Amino acid sequence: LGDILKETGRLAVSGTGAMNIRLNQRLSSIPEVRSYTVNPTCSDAGTAIGAASFALREMGLSIKPLKNVYLGPAYDTDQCINACLHHPEKPHWEIIPFPHKKAAELLANGQPVAWFRGRMEFGVRSLGNRSIFASPAQAGITDAINQQVKFRESRRRFSPSVIDSVAKEFLPRDKQDQFMCMSLPVSMRWRERYPEVIYADGTTRAQVVTKEANEDLYALLTCFQEITGHGLLINTALSRPGEALACSPEDALNVFIGTDLNYLILENILVTKRQGATAW
Repeated sequence: LGDILKETGRLAVSGTGAMNIRLNQRLSSIPEVRSYTVNPTCSDAGTAIGAASFALREMGLSIKPLKNVYLGPAYDTDQCINACLHHPEKPHWEIIPFPHKKAAELLANGQPVAWFRGRMEFGVRSLGNRSIFASPAQAGITDAINQQVKFRESRRRFSPSVIDSVAKEFLPRDKQDQFMCMSLPVSMRWRERYPEVIYADGTTRAQVVTKEANEDLYALLTCFQEITGHGLLINTALSRPGEALACSPEDALNVFIGTDLNYLILENILVTKRQGATAW
């Protein structure tokens, strides 16, 4: 390994151990490492990508760099409306012309928002298409989400999605990770400004969002920044404890109804609860 690093300066890791964000931070900080890559599908599920890559290589075809992991299913607005109509709790819904602006306004007012748009993420991280977002500037929001949505210890922090223009100042410039696979140090100025997304050791596990990788999430972050001046959002998985990431509109509705969330955006509709709805 040492000889490889001296020659190339590049290090790539895979396997479930690669999801250890603090180990990744330490490995990326080795002086000889100029480029450090963590495969975002580090699990048995990633075997499919490895097998496909091997097959392409054997066929003599070039393998293009991974730009994003939005490889799962997508659902249109009509399918989302149909899911609402057939859900036992019959939630309220309305079509909204500008979902990014509406979500940004709710977030700016201190409301967490469940967000279901585009193709589902492949892998273990929620990267902005099946997410619950919240404002990192809202004092106590971490405790609220832990108690009302995730049902876990209040001390546990969440990770942020950061627009690339802000990430240049928020994170070390040579460590920009778009897959939330690495913990990174944050300067004291940013720690004091956004304590809700900072771990006890002064690091955070951030997703750097570019327009090329996720235009939809980029638009949401842009709207939120225009309203509040903050170019990042708390991002946690659209799921309940012990459950997989929501895949279908029905899954998203069950998470929404089964928690204390007040707002869910399903593609181009805004969903709210019918009075007296029961948890699922």
